[in-house]
Order: sequence, then structure tokens, then C-alpha cells
Amino acid sequence: MAEPTTESELFLQAVGQSLPFGDRERLEILEELRQHLGDCFTASVDGGMDPAEAERAAVGRLGPPERLADELTRARREPRRLLAAAGAGVWGAVRGGIWGGLLGFCIVMVAAVAWNPAMNAAVRYLGVQWGQGGWDPASNSLLGLVVLACAAFTAGRVTTPVVAARAAFGARLVRRVTVPLGAAVLLWYVTLIWSGALSWPAVVALLSVPLWWIAGAWHTGSPWLRVPRRLAGGLLLVLAVSIVASLVVGPASPPARLLIDPSLVESIQSFDRIGAPVPAEFAKWGFGGVSAGGYVGLSVDVADRGLLTGWSDLRVEAWKGTGAAYYGGPDPNETAPFLTGPVVWSAAGTWPDGSLIWSSSFPWPPNAATLSGGLALNHWPGVSFAWVAITGVAPDGRRHLLAQPSGFQVVFGGTALDWFEAILAGR
Repeated sequence: MAEPTTESELFLQAVGQSLPFGDRERLEILEELRQHLGDCFTASVDGGMDPAEAERAAVGRLGPPERLADELTRARREPRRLLAAAGAGVWGAVRGGIWGGLLGFCIVMVAAVAWNPAMNAAVRYLGVQWGQGGWDPASNSLLGLVVLACAAFTAGRVTTPVVAARAAFGARLVRRVTVPLGAAVLLWYVTLIWSGALSWPAVVALLSVPLWWIAGAWHTGSPWLRVPRRLAGGLLLVLAVSIVASLVVGPASPPARLLIDPSLVESIQSFDRIGAPVPAEFAKWGFGGVSAGGYVGLSVDVADRGLLTGWSDLRVEAWKGTGAAYYGGPDPNETAPFLTGPVVWSAAGTWPDGSLIWSSSFPWPPNAATLSGGLALNHWPGVSFAWVAITGVAPDGRRHLLAQPSGFQVVFGGTALDWFEAILAGR
């Protein structure tokens, strides 16, 4: 578009930049002003005035462009426009959020494609060995929150100018409402409503979503729903390089060995701090575990309930595990379980509520029974791996394992409020 050269066109451009309306309404107002300036110019020239002086006089009668834009804006304010602005703002936020979510999803997918060749190259050429358990449900939540952040930014980016255009108010004035209102709604959502697997990075990303809205809604220019060329080009370049790298590098060979901190070697598969070894009379009978939605259940099949006569404090307990994942035992710094629960008796080979039934490689003796207990492990931010066992105090006063402990990955699940309540509770 050619730059305006006449004084009147420069004046109209300045007025247009201060009008908060949509493109169509703004063009209508500017066309009316252009006709008015043309009529004044013609009348002055017909009266014998120099054309250049006539143009300056026509522009001068209208006053400063910012003041004129403000007067034209106030003249178009009507109660019905406020209602229309509210509806347009909601629709603009939804439309922008959907578009931004799609853009965020594309960014995450490109990043996921780029991840594998980068990690394979690190293993193959740099000798980097990645520990086990590095990717968990909280990492998946983090990727989803990237999409949510993009949606919040784009929704805010669209909402402020759309509301300003419909309500006939300046965008800088409108953002005094859209910025705090949208941020408050999102803060309520990410604190009390959103629920999923969390870690500290995921919590920080979750609570940053309102800030992305603020960054978008603070903008007062015309709304856009297009991918900037540089961003689109960058995504395509990363995608192309990743595909080529995958073909060139290929899958990495698995690490020859897992490096374990020497200080943890003594704790590997050592459960002495949980309890004394399983008594021989229990060793040949089965035990098992179930895990779903953060709940972990264990069971021990006992050949004769009479074997536990005189035993006390039968319970299921969870101990914090080491960072060596499945290869490590209980954390050497822990002296007690972080969570305990009761156990109950049920018919041999049957879960207490009847939801699970299993058989034994030996016929069930007449007095056989199953001892079961469960714990909810998904409300402990400070635990990433746990060993869960059923134990009891024997008549000799020592606590014994009734079966070998089972290891489970622990992932916090809940809202941001649940997370901070757990942190304050010392979990």
C-alpha cells in the first residue's frame, strides 16, 4: 500500500489509528471524513484560496486527530453495543483459543518429532546414558500445558481489540477490563478445576497460563489469526531437519549398563529396614499387586490363617524409593514408611470386593485365605518411586515382611491447590 502524501490523507491515517472499530466501520468513518474534507477544500478553492492553503484550512477545522477520533468514538457509543461487545468478546476468546490450541499442538508435535533424533544422537555420538523413568505422566501434562498456554495467549490477543471495536471504547481502556477478568477466570481454572499428573515444572507451567492471557490481551492492535511467516518457516525447518536426522542417525544402541550411584549399591533390593525376611512358611504362597489411577493394592495368599495367630499390627506400607528406579531399594535416608493402611482378610484367591479372582498352582488348603490392603500414592509430591509391602509384628516383637515388596512409580495427581496443600502438609 502506498504511503499517504497529502496533508489530508496523513490526517485521516492518524485518525484511523486512534479509532477502536473494526476495519469495515473504520473505513466508513474515514470515507465520511474524506468527503467532508473534500467539500471544504472545494468550497475554499472556489472562494479564491490557494489549494495548499485550502487543504490546511480544511484539516485545521477538524482539530487534532486524536481528539476527533475520541469524539467520533463517543458519538457511536450505545447501550446495545455493550451487550454486543460482551458476546463478541466471548466468541473472540473461544475462536482465538481454538486457533491457538491448534498452533500449540503443532508446536508440540514438531518438538516430539525432533526429540527422538536428538536423544539418539546424544547416545550414539556423545555417549550420554539416560536414566530410567525420566518420562512420566507429569511430562505429558507439561506438553498439554504448552497447548493451553498458546490457546490462552491467542484468545487474549483476539479478545481486547474485538471488544473495543464492538463497544466503541479505546482498546487501552478496554484492556483494563479484559486483562484482569480473563486472568481471574484462568487463575480459577488452573488452580481449582484443571486436574492431572503434576510435577514442579508442570505446576509452574500451569500457573503461568494466566500470564499468557495477560500478554495477549494487553495488545491493542487489530486481532490476527494467522501464523507469522518466521514461526511457520521455523517449524517446517525443524520438522524437515528432524526427519532427515532420524534417517541419518537411526535408532541408538541401548546403553551397555545403567550407571548407579555407588552410595545406593548397598540398598539395591535390600529391604531390611522395612522388615525382617519373609518367614519360610509364607514363601511358597503367592502374592500380587494391582495399580490404577494412583491406587496401589497388594495381596498375600496365606496357606493357613492360623500362621498369623499372635501377630499384631498387620498393615500395608509404602517406603520412598531411591533414584535408581527399579534397581534401587528404599531410600537410605528414610527410617519409616511415608504412608500406611489397614489390611483385611478375604477368601483365598479373591480380592476383598470380589473384583479380582485368581487361582494357585497348589490346591487351596481348607483354612487358606488372602490378606489384602491398598494405598493411594498419587498425593505425595516428594515421592517419585515407592516400595509397597504388607508387614506384621511377629510374636517375637520383630516386624516381618509377609511377601517381597513391590515397586511402583509414583506420580502426583490432582489440582494445583491439591499440590500446594500436600506441600504444606510436608508430603
